[in-house]
Amino acid sequence: MNFDLNNYNIFIAGGLGEIGSYLAKEFISLNAKVVILYSSNKYFERLNKNQSRQDLKIIKTNYSDCEKLSQDIIDNSIKNKTNCLVSTVGSGKMNGDYPFSKEEVLRIWEINYFYNRNLATAVSEIISKDDNFNPEGKSSHVFTSSIASKKNVNAPFEYCASKAALETFIKNLSNHISPLQRINTISPGHIFTDGGTWGQKKKNYPFEFKKVVNEIPLKRIGYCKDISFMYLFLLSNYSSYLTGSNIIIDGGISANQ
Repeated sequence: MNFDLNNYNIFIAGGLGEIGSYLAKEFISLNAKVVILYSSNKYFERLNKNQSRQDLKIIKTNYSDCEKLSQDIIDNSIKNKTNCLVSTVGSGKMNGDYPFSKEEVLRIWEINYFYNRNLATAVSEIISKDDNFNPEGKSSHVFTSSIASKKNVNAPFEYCASKAALETFIKNLSNHISPLQRINTISPGHIFTDGGTWGQKKKNYPFEFKKVVNEIPLKRIGYCKDISFMYLFLLSNYSSYLTGSNIIIDGGISANQ
């Protein structure tokens, strides 16, 4: 497939994280304009990198403040280009042990469901109201769920439930914004990043890491490159007849019942 994103302006929510950063580089290499949205200072050291690039903007926003979020998207959308949004926002790291406190449950739902709900609502409404942000009717948005929404992979219960809720919301929203916008979710399996869960397990618990890898039918951990092509496919016109779907990319874990 020949991906050319020359006429695309792509927002990446969570774009300073390892998966988001990888996607940003991929999209830019294919001639897209990219706007990274972030709200946490967790990856503050990455802010100064590539700030001078004309094809990249890095904007601090607030995923829980719908008014500010919408304004930031409006201010950084480009007329007469296909404006799209990719979200890698989410976290399965919970503090404490089950049963978790009410505050911790609300925090994990805020990150995994409500932040993404606000992003999806904001971008789809903005594009619906201004055809100049979607001149060819090809805007497509991709949100990141997890195989934990359907498969028991020993993830925290609330994380699993919040990702399942996100998939249901996106599926129903897809009908509301059709036919001029599409929206889908991706459910990755175990994806290795140096600073992520699997990077830490490989470093600190190598035996446990190898055990998990051996349970994956394809006998290897996933990497950013393994899922980046699906984001590209769903953004592009190659998937023009696909909306409201959830695509599982997990090395066969979900099929191994």
